[in-house]
Amino acid sequence: MCANYKIVLVPDLDEYSLAVRVAYASDGVMSYIIKLFAAVTRRQLRDRLKHCDLKLFDEVFRAVIWETAPDERNPFVGDGVQTRLTGVGEPFAPDAAAEGWDQ
Repeated sequence: MCANYKIVLVPDLDEYSLAVRVAYASDGVMSYIIKLFAAVTRRQLRDRLKHCDLKLFDEVFRAVIWETAPDERNPFVGDGVQTRLTGVGEPFAPDAAAEGWDQ
């Protein structure tokens, strides 16, 4: 019965830095938080990764939230952006839903 389960390494969710990065990457929207963590988990299982780091989150962020994110606006690159991604052409801009960002 337990043979069907796989062990997945999860990031330290108590780490304030990661929590802030996830908040900005998702704009605090639960569906985006779920997409982000589900994709991280799938990538870990698919690639049999033994770690979960910011590089993985960066790749997943670009895959599921903002494919063309420049490094300076990506919460998972370097020190991470510390502002909401609501500018023109960004995923949580007021007009983003009309442009298909939420699909």
